[in-house]
Amino acid sequence: EYMGVFHHFLSLQDQILMSEENKSHSAPDRSSLFVCDGSLLEGGGQVLRNCFAYAALFKQPIQITKIRAGRSGGGGLKNQHLAGLTFVHDVVGGNLKNAALNSSEVMFYPGNEDYKSLVQNGVLVAEGDAKTAGSTMLLVQIALPVLIFLPVPTKCIFKGGTNATMAPTIDYAMNVFSPLFKKHFGVSVQMSLSKRGFFPRGGGVIEVSTDPVTDYLAPINLVDRGEIVEIGGLALVSGRLPLHIAQRMASSAEQTFKHNGYKRVKIESRLESASVSQSDGTFIIIYAKTSTGCIFASSRIGERKKTAEDLGSEAAEELITNLNHGGCVDEYLQDQFIIYMALAKGFSRIRTGPLTLHTQTAIHWAQQLAGVNFKVAPCPDKKKGDDCYFIEVEGCGYQRRWKSI
Repeated sequence: EYMGVFHHFLSLQDQILMSEENKSHSAPDRSSLFVCDGSLLEGGGQVLRNCFAYAALFKQPIQITKIRAGRSGGGGLKNQHLAGLTFVHDVVGGNLKNAALNSSEVMFYPGNEDYKSLVQNGVLVAEGDAKTAGSTMLLVQIALPVLIFLPVPTKCIFKGGTNATMAPTIDYAMNVFSPLFKKHFGVSVQMSLSKRGFFPRGGGVIEVSTDPVTDYLAPINLVDRGEIVEIGGLALVSGRLPLHIAQRMASSAEQTFKHNGYKRVKIESRLESASVSQSDGTFIIIYAKTSTGCIFASSRIGERKKTAEDLGSEAAEELITNLNHGGCVDEYLQDQFIIYMALAKGFSRIRTGPLTLHTQTAIHWAQQLAGVNFKVAPCPDKKKGDDCYFIEVEGCGYQRRWKSI
């Protein structure tokens, strides 16, 4: 449900209008119940994840209605969403109401010091389990803003799908999100893969370790694209599937880059070891790195109706699109950084391609719940053919509300 609407880009007119309409926002009354309409904008799990994380951080009583109303299949909470809510509730405590499968409405009154009961030898240890092939990385998305602001290091296990459709993969998180988060926000988030989990079997296991934010989260200034210096990636198969499927994915991707003028591209083909993955699955991820340290990526996961060649060429074409817009982040990182820009102390700016619906959604709830004011405008220095924009905000300078042990 995450990537399926990533490709719904806002038009330039929509973006400019959004910037003009961003009048001054202020934080809501922290003692009163704040109601979030879960059907707005993206209308899926992202609304739930963003709003719940803000609620936990600010101790904001919250009611989320019409949960995932924009999704097919009846909407409401699925196992993955329920696991995310339960994880955060277990960490911060308080009162969580109506959190059940298929529920279309929840209420949350965050608590204070419950994290202390999870601390072992100075480290918070916790686990979140989607109990299905639901994305582990979407569990991380709801948990991470809370974890980094706790006064102790954390070491958490998340179980479910590590390479799921319509969601970030663990490979993307380890190779794109984590290093860029450390570089630009100054906080270490270490992620590792223990077991791969593909749809429909799941069974994936990842470990996420965080260091606490010192005083404030640093603002980000990511505006210098630089030149592309490296393109590479990984095509893999697991379980009973033969290696030649991975090789065909890799070859198709490399040929697509070659036809578009990129000559030095090498994608590794691999049969995943049985110790890491026993379920059948195919996956390709391609990275591009620039001279200034920007990292872009695109990926595809095997589908019944698509050939290995389809998967490889689609992943390559998507990455080429992200390289052509002139921004410093790809369409998948774009919205993930919004919540941290809102929480940081100081002025943040990123240079990006056309805004996605997920990004517009993230900005909307940041303004509503953190009381910040985002500005979106076309880059004045863009080159011919670029389609890039600055996303800017003066962060709220969030400070943790939890006392040290």
